[in-house]
Amino acid sequence: MRSWSLSISRKKNSMKKVFWFLVIILVLVLLIMFFSRSNDTQINGDVTDDGEVAVVEGEAMVLSVEIFILESMPIQIKAVVRGDFADGCTEMGEISQSFENNVFIVKMLTVRERDAMCTEALVPFSETITLENTVGLKAGEYSVLVNGVEDKFTLDADNTPAKGSAL
Repeated sequence: MRSWSLSISRKKNSMKKVFWFLVIILVLVLLIMFFSRSNDTQINGDVTDDGEVAVVEGEAMVLSVEIFILESMPIQIKAVVRGDFADGCTEMGEISQSFENNVFIVKMLTVRERDAMCTEALVPFSETITLENTVGLKAGEYSVLVNGVEDKFTLDADNTPAKGSAL
């Protein structure tokens, strides 16, 4: 009978050890969760001092550029840009253009909330951009460079407004 009570006593001690081990693990997990959260973080991202959600800007990942010359007077030139966003939260940001030495330079930026929880899969995009300042271009070959990806087009004639137009 004595061995039977000794066996029950050992099981109780063993159960107490398991219980305390689980309590310690739970406390450690709660402490890690508490200290890993930033005080200024909300579900939708970091908030700056002025109350705005903090965003991260990046350069759009461009895969291809295709030029279309519209038959109008004066001629309009459009670039269809295709690429991928890095994740499901990234959106198109500012698009800027400049022109030098027969090259249209287009910079496409992306934006996303800094701490947003997003799908980690590429998301395709397509953006049509009307090239600016094309009126007055002389006949010749031109390039369009969008975030490092290039396409070329040729104007067979000067791009001047039709006589009598208000441009």
